[in-house]
Amino acid sequence: MPKAKVAPTVISYSAAISACEKGGQWQQALEFYNAAISACEKCGQWQHALKLFEAMPKAKVQPDVISYSAAIGACEKGGQWQQTLQLFADLPNGPLAGLCFRSASYQTFRN
Repeated sequence: MPKAKVAPTVISYSAAISACEKGGQWQQALEFYNAAISACEKCGQWQHALKLFEAMPKAKVQPDVISYSAAIGACEKGGQWQQTLQLFADLPNGPLAGLCFRSASYQTFRN
């Protein structure tokens, strides 16, 4: 799409994710989910970002640090502190939690 100078839409992201899921390409699906969540974050669409994030396990795609960071950032930018804190609470233990916390904290204090 970028080569054709066509902007991706929710429909194109959904189609790409669905195709990856059906083809068993979870790594590609993860990349598309992360890109879509990040796009929602940048556009201030925290509700859509959260819906995409919540759909990941149902599609058998495990969120990674990028997924969590984008979802946390979207909720934070939307002033949804309860959702932001819930995402932090849901973080798996280990380095992923630390990375997301530092990333979101940096964004919060930077602004």
